[in-house]
Amino acid sequence: MAEDSRRMEEEDRGPGAAFQVFVLMEDLLEKLRLLNYEEEVLKKHNMRPISRLYFALPTNPGEQFFMFCTLAAWLINKAGHRFEQPQEYDDPNATISKILTELRSFGGIADFPPSKLKAGYGEQVCYVLDFLSEEVLKHTGFTWKRPVYPSEELDEEVIVRMMQS
Repeated sequence: MAEDSRRMEEEDRGPGAAFQVFVLMEDLLEKLRLLNYEEEVLKKHNMRPISRLYFALPTNPGEQFFMFCTLAAWLINKAGHRFEQPQEYDDPNATISKILTELRSFGGIADFPPSKLKAGYGEQVCYVLDFLSEEVLKHTGFTWKRPVYPSEELDEEVIVRMMQS
């Protein structure tokens, strides 16, 4: 029964929906790098860097959940709200509840069951962290700018070689 409703939900969203979590995770990782998470989180907690698939696929749910909570707490604090760093043996349900309360206080929407976050991976985990990282970027005054491409003036010599080929 649950399998059927999940399959119908995926069909309603279209064929590319299954890959959305990978795009979201890659965007999240870029934002975390912009916010210097390597120095401020990883070194402080003696953790390894996350890959561009880290929260998209299940690998080690306990480790992924702890990393999710650690990053969420750091992002909430960095966005200007006070949030105590969760400990490894804290009640996961209480921690998720606090994170979702903060998410809503920033204007985020949590229209999914909290148990989706407890897994430590998936689209909802990526969404929460991505939303919080956006809030930090807003709080710090970061703005995205259009890329500046180098001009591609070709030497006459290069043009001649290209024409001879």
